Amino acid sequence: MYAAVDSWFVDRDESKEEIRKSLSLIENVSFESYVNGLEAMYEWSGEKYLKMIKTPTLVIWGDSDKSYQWDKQPYELWTKIENCSLSVVSNSAHNVHLEKPQQFNLILSDFINSVTE
Repeated sequence: MYAAVDSWFVDRDESKEEIRKSLSLIENVSFESYVNGLEAMYEWSGEKYLKMIKTPTLVIWGDSDKSYQWDKQPYELWTKIENCSLSVVSNSAHNVHLEKPQQFNLILSDFINSVTE
């Protein structure tokens, strides 16, 4: 569980506080629950539902994400959701919103503005 959380960040030194906060979230999770969650996610696929999504969608992906490989999820979401935008954020991993908060907020604000105009 700790290794998983640690992999969510590119720079451990720069992200110490975010890692600490993330680790505090798992303190009340049993290892059995963690494994069950991983097994459930491994077996489940929502690919057949992607074509049903008609709402403008934004995928924000960190180019160093170790949780989801490019061709397994971000690319699939981007290409299979009809009205999907993609933003790849360099030098970030699974928690783009924590590693690059200003960039994340700009990307999200731009997307929201583009769909509400």
